[in-house]
Amino acid sequence: MIYRGHSSTLYELKPSIGRTRYNSKMEKDIFHKFKQQYYSYTDQRPESDIELLFLAQHYGLPTRLLDWTYNPMIALYFSCEKNDDVDGCIYSIDLHNAHFLDSENSETPLRSIDDIMSIEKPMYIVPNYTDLRYKNQKSLFLLCNLPQKKFTFAKAQYIIKKECKQLIRKELALLGYDKTNVYPLLDSLCSDIKAKYNL
Repeated sequence: MIYRGHSSTLYELKPSIGRTRYNSKMEKDIFHKFKQQYYSYTDQRPESDIELLFLAQHYGLPTRLLDWTYNPMIALYFSCEKNDDVDGCIYSIDLHNAHFLDSENSETPLRSIDDIMSIEKPMYIVPNYTDLRYKNQKSLFLLCNLPQKKFTFAKAQYIIKKECKQLIRKELALLGYDKTNVYPLLDSLCSDIKAKYNL
């Protein structure tokens, strides 16, 4: 099973690049802009465009990737992370017959952004856990062939009531599922300390 948490039931199940006024030229342009400049901010040097796309996705660039997790507690965290004025939800999928692509295989056909944008059907990819976020979030991605299209293959299995979100966040933090764990950066540590002391 894999899971995905939404902090609002109003959010559509589609990748971030498809939530904008999508066009393929813009998608390629923003990816190339990221590719030109990312190395100044990290020591990671992805060997292919698909690995670079994983990195871009985890740091907020709109892409055709849809994040999922093997860990239901991570999905619960995302369903409660924000938007305390609306209900959240968790999607789940049984991967029994899913199509996976091996991101470690040197013969993977997705070496370039053009290859990535020309796939004919959605496929799941488990990244190399080279980034701590991938590891902590137990990530895998759904690479979408039509990023502007809403997925209907999964239904929200669990509704997280808005009045419960704050309490759930506190209980998750006691179990180690806080911002520092999910987003392992110094600003996340500071955010968690402020939350603990109600600052």
